[in-house]
Amino acid sequence: MFVAVREAHMQAPNLPPRIYSRDAHLHGSARWADRAHLAKRHYGENGNMFLAYGLPEHIKARSFDITTNTQKHLLTIAPTRGGKLLAASMPRCLEHLGSLVALDVKDGELALIAARYRRDVLGHKVVLIDPWDLVSSRLGVTQARFNVLDWLDPKGDAVVEDAMLVADSLITDKGGKDPFWSDEARALVMGLVMYVAATPLTLMPTEKKSRDLVQVRRLLNLSSIAFKKMVSGEFEEDEAGNISLVYAGMAQSRNEAVRAAAARIMGKAEKELSSVLSTAQQNTHFLESPKIQRSLSASDFSFDELEDGNTDIFIILPAGRLSNFNRFLRMLLSIAITAVTRFKTKPNPPVYFLLEEAAALGRMEVIETAYGLMAGYGMQLHMIVQDLNQLASIYPDRWQTFIANSGVIQIFGTRDLMTADYVSRLCGMTTIESLSHASAEIRAGLFTDPNYLSREDGLTSRSLITPDEIMTMHPATQILILPHAYPVACFKSVYFLDSRYRDKKGKPIFDIHPDYAHLPLPRSVNFKRTGFDIGSALDKVFDGG
Repeated sequence: MFVAVREAHMQAPNLPPRIYSRDAHLHGSARWADRAHLAKRHYGENGNMFLAYGLPEHIKARSFDITTNTQKHLLTIAPTRGGKLLAASMPRCLEHLGSLVALDVKDGELALIAARYRRDVLGHKVVLIDPWDLVSSRLGVTQARFNVLDWLDPKGDAVVEDAMLVADSLITDKGGKDPFWSDEARALVMGLVMYVAATPLTLMPTEKKSRDLVQVRRLLNLSSIAFKKMVSGEFEEDEAGNISLVYAGMAQSRNEAVRAAAARIMGKAEKELSSVLSTAQQNTHFLESPKIQRSLSASDFSFDELEDGNTDIFIILPAGRLSNFNRFLRMLLSIAITAVTRFKTKPNPPVYFLLEEAAALGRMEVIETAYGLMAGYGMQLHMIVQDLNQLASIYPDRWQTFIANSGVIQIFGTRDLMTADYVSRLCGMTTIESLSHASAEIRAGLFTDPNYLSREDGLTSRSLITPDEIMTMHPATQILILPHAYPVACFKSVYFLDSRYRDKKGKPIFDIHPDYAHLPLPRSVNFKRTGFDIGSALDKVFDGG
């Protein structure tokens, strides 16, 4: 775009005024998306995923829905107590019509609010993996169990990769510089998982016996002598020198993969094996919990049920248990994602994975791969992190892949400088007009005006929004970064006020969280009412101070 500027100084009267042209986008063309632009880019009011409310374009205008039909992954960046449940997690849990897997790691608040709606109104099967019974008894739903070894087929072609997936989810590096011990511990656990899955219980060298991960933990806890015997088997020699097998161990298994795992273990020196065992034991301590043991003891459902589009799985942990039991989440999530990739029919709508506090999971190759390659596999991952530093610390070489492959990036409430600076650069540079005045007293010239005044205008650049402006945004507002569109400044949604989540009588479609059940029900709000001041209304919800 070019702007015509008329020359202001005096010219000869017989000449036409001279016109100068300059590029109004010389230093950048970034601008905020308006309603017309969003509609043109297919983010208008008719999409199947509600994102936010657009800012009214003048004082008498109304807000409008910003929506999308994307099946790409989603990324929400917001700090603790920033309103992630209100503006990101809960709207998706209430609106997604397909199958759902939610990491519900804050005392089951997602399930407490949304599970009965999804069961009773949407007609979905609701599965609550709830070892601490935070939600199940309250909702009258039986706690669901899942035996990981039921998922493995010892005779199948995928048994090695599936056992490797389980081992990888259990053994974490925790930022160690030398991955050797973690890698060897994974190989050890992989072998034990296959051994327990493929071996009759009568051959297990433990007092208690079960075909589950608890049995793997029992094998890791064997004494050094008993463990070696379990791996190599036990032989005896008679007086004639004949050697016979007394106890069949891993090395004598009929399963080739188990025998290979035994050979790897037997090839280790005493000290090395001791260190590998110690690493494996350290990473499987959580299996000592009776509540976790019960949750992994049998299978009440299959992750394959997600293919029908009518199954919702909430994996629930107490807020204070996340760091100690994140491996439990990692394992179930890895299996769920892998199961979806193997569906014969791609689910539509895709299976929605809500990854609350995703950074607490640590680095997961299955998530990395899913974000880079699997948006077309019938799954949609929604990662929620507190800031980009979290993401970069977990995926130091690949964190920008999550940004590049997200169909929606939602940012609000950040006070992290790295995040604010990166978002500022994502929003781009714009061109602005600058006007400067200068005056000087010129005494040396014979014909100069002693009160000389000059004025100069020109074009310069600035960020569409600077880092400090991002960090001081109104707490009710957010920024959306959408593919093929200008950045969007808009209002958050608040599910418990929004009339879109009420029936015709104003009754909520969701359950009231027990912590707030004693309070009067807030009146529903039509956020799109003409002249309605959303910012002032949400001041009472989002406390900026």
